[in-house]
Amino acid sequence: YKDYIAHYDNATLYNDYVISQIINLFKDDNTFLVYFPDHGEEVYDWRDQCCRDHGPLSANKLKYQYDIPFVLWCSDSYKNKHPEIVENIKNAIDRPFMSDNLCHMLFKVGGINTTYYRDTLDLLSPAYRCYRRLIHGQDYDRIRNARH
Repeated sequence: YKDYIAHYDNATLYNDYVISQIINLFKDDNTFLVYFPDHGEEVYDWRDQCCRDHGPLSANKLKYQYDIPFVLWCSDSYKNKHPEIVENIKNAIDRPFMSDNLCHMLFKVGGINTTYYRDTLDLLSPAYRCYRRLIHGQDYDRIRNARH
């Protein structure tokens, strides 16, 4: 399975390269970039298992199959023009979040006025509240934080 791990690591390295090229392309513009993959992947991280399985959820399975990086990047120009958003990003760094609610943050950052916006679901809002996060109908945080 070392070859599979090497291929996965190489794919991750290439993805990082592509993201760095996108950042470099927009670094001199007024840019707010959001990056997150669509899913995690288990590649022999904690057991002799590769890819997803559909068995019972566990803390490790959630960590390696469902937790994903979530990156917000701002160009210097954007930081200078929107210091309040940059401060809100700093305040949100350790907040639990799920990508289901991403649209609320994007509505606000993008200046989109809509009746669908909820500040309690906007990660960058001081009013943000992390409500119960469900995965396959089960409480993500309860499972993820369970003691072994």
